[in-house]
Amino acid sequence: MAHGFRILRLHGSELTMDRRDGERAALRAQAARYTPPLVQSPCVMSVAVVLGAGDLGGNLAHALARGDRFREIRLIDKAERLAGGKALDICQAGPVEGFGTRVSAAADEAATRDAAVVVLADAAGPPSREWQGETGLDLLRRVLRINAGAPIVCAGPAAAWLVERAVEELGVPRAAIVGSAPAALAAAVAISVGLEAHVSPQHVELWLAGRPPDRVVVAWEEGSIGGDRPSSVLGVSALARIKARVPRLWPPGVHALASAGARVAEALLDGARRQLTCFATLDGEESTRGRVAAVPVRFRKGAVAEINLPALSPGERIAFDNVLASRR
Repeated sequence: MAHGFRILRLHGSELTMDRRDGERAALRAQAARYTPPLVQSPCVMSVAVVLGAGDLGGNLAHALARGDRFREIRLIDKAERLAGGKALDICQAGPVEGFGTRVSAAADEAATRDAAVVVLADAAGPPSREWQGETGLDLLRRVLRINAGAPIVCAGPAAAWLVERAVEELGVPRAAIVGSAPAALAAAVAISVGLEAHVSPQHVELWLAGRPPDRVVVAWEEGSIGGDRPSSVLGVSALARIKARVPRLWPPGVHALASAGARVAEALLDGARRQLTCFATLDGEESTRGRVAAVPVRFRKGAVAEINLPALSPGERIAFDNVLASRR
């Protein structure tokens, strides 16, 4: 046998292997069994519960799984078999899309007990039904009896009423519940602005305030397009077209709603102080205490850290004050 080589006999045949190749193979096998330290972090040891396995709930679970920030995503719906099918489908997409988050299903709301974040979506159909109104409030009441400590994200477009009533009637701390749909609207407005300005929406920074669909104020004074003031990039007619288009962008589509809900849930999990436009309950920020509006929000771990009302022109300020004064 030549120096540096060895001969392996397998069923009478000879296989010549460089010793270094064998060492590399052993290292690859060891690496395959290695669990990186990240898996032990608090974030990926956490559970996100999605209430409802409808169209929004299924897409939300998928968006959360793709983010790979939670250890487990749990779909809870009385239609457990349907929820289980969606969970299995998402799990099977993991190796293709490169995520390893576990996705499971349950019918019992008691499965919210260990959740780090609870997201309200929509009950399975057909048709899918957003958790909203008194039905949604009753669901929240039951969940709070099981897990009163987890922050709540209401992912549907009708969340403003639910957020407001949860704070007023159920005593949920205003920092512990938000609605994520306005983040999807803000993204849609950025796309619209980008089309008018012929730039990528990634170069558009705009903040919204108000109540969709027809009482939304775009804070042009604080916005930027490619680093420039919007008024220096867009003409009066373009600004008017965008303003007229905003109500028609509501409600956002299910994929946009799911992505927005997932981003807010992740911000609540890791405490990243990113700013997203959400339905949130105002308190010291405005004279109209307890009202819910779409406003820019920053998060800390498990709660809203602060509400940052954008700089508004006198006309925008009047429009926003009218939103807060209205009971719609």
